[in-house]
Amino acid sequence: MEQEQTHILEPLLRENNIRRRKLLPTWIKIILWIFLVMGAVVPLAFLAGLLGGNFSMSLYSLQSVEPLSGLGLLIGGLYVLKGVVAIGLWTEKRWAVDLATADAVIGIVICFTLTVMSFVSGWSDGLRLELVALVPYLVCMRRIRARWVNYGPVDHLQPGL
Repeated sequence: MEQEQTHILEPLLRENNIRRRKLLPTWIKIILWIFLVMGAVVPLAFLAGLLGGNFSMSLYSLQSVEPLSGLGLLIGGLYVLKGVVAIGLWTEKRWAVDLATADAVIGIVICFTLTVMSFVSGWSDGLRLELVALVPYLVCMRRIRARWVNYGPVDHLQPGL
């Protein structure tokens, strides 16, 4: 009787033990690696700023060559956020998909705001090209969230994950 019950539950247990990383499409995995590298470079930019040097940074059409300026700190902070999201997704942390969703929303809001500001100021740059990736990224994160949180390695039993 007990042996029969384990056979009944075996497919369910096998399904719940899939790797979370397999839920990510290839294009997100590629971008994830790019932001892992960029997130690691940000401390070098801040170090260059502390030493009086310049470091060119750009994201969502925001550009700065001074890492310690307000805009430079904003860009650096966005890269750090993206780096943390990339680490979380690659290491399959339970919280990663929620932070990735927040990251996508922040990016969409920034791109939309810059688009509106460029139209209002008369300097029309058109719609931000980043939206072509950010919107599908947001849709993908929302689509895989339930499976990401409920499946994969059983890390919900370990505190802090």
